[in-house]
Amino acid sequence: MRRATKTGTNARGHAFTRRSEEVVLVDRASRCRTINGAGVANFESGRIVESKITDLRLCEDAAGVDLCPTGVVAHSNASANKQVTQRFDGSSTAQVEIVRPKGNETRTWSLDCAPLAAQ
Repeated sequence: MRRATKTGTNARGHAFTRRSEEVVLVDRASRCRTINGAGVANFESGRIVESKITDLRLCEDAAGVDLCPTGVVAHSNASANKQVTQRFDGSSTAQVEIVRPKGNETRTWSLDCAPLAAQ
């Protein structure tokens, strides 16, 4: 179990405190680690963002090259009724789903990693 507390200021200048608990399983034979956990960030404005990491698997090949991740990272801001979910499928593109009252949106972003299918 890994527990952490972080305080600071985000890119928009808002002070926050973030607490998290994660379980990190390391498999040296496969050169992978799998992370499951949850956290909550409390901002000085009163905003609260809850986060959950589900089966986030990070690996590298024998040469030390990062392989593309698999798993899900989800964030929820209940006061704004907003959810952001990042999905990783082992490809070099992550999918980000944003659900909010003014409409839903899906975006993608490129990752700097070797796709799992190429291995």
